[in-house]
Amino acid sequence: MSAPRATEQTLAQGISMVRRRHESLEADFAAPASATDPAPEDDDLVDPVVSSNVHLPTAIATQLAEARTVRRLTNGEFIIAAIEATHDRLNDFIHPGGVVGGRLFKARGVGSTSPSKVPTTPVAYSLRASDFEVLDELKKDFAARSRSQLITAALTAHFQLENEKD
Repeated sequence: MSAPRATEQTLAQGISMVRRRHESLEADFAAPASATDPAPEDDDLVDPVVSSNVHLPTAIATQLAEARTVRRLTNGEFIIAAIEATHDRLNDFIHPGGVVGGRLFKARGVGSTSPSKVPTTPVAYSLRASDFEVLDELKKDFAARSRSQLITAALTAHFQLENEKD
């Protein structure tokens, strides 16, 4: 026995029925349009999270690991907190010998050659893309050699302030 053949009329009725069912489901699951509720923006699309790493002196990296565990912050969040807490003192920690230039010539630290080799540890951190723009602007403003120097100075200043409080 063979299966009955569908006629054009039967097929047209089936397609029509499927179309109505699709429209019904579409109406059931359509989100209500509201003029008062703007579409929420996804921060990860507008300002994505970017991962990087910084080479910190091992002693600072160890302090960071302990401190962020106590405060329950990510490395990136702790770096932001440290920079914000020490912003007014950063120049002294980035350039302990002072700065020359800055008006006509590019600002540079006095005796700003690279420090003697200190063991470093790479530390991964994540920030929003806009946060990296701020870091780069601060690096430029403070005439830091690198983001690593800026972040190391901020963490050093932060931990020094913490020790002074105790």
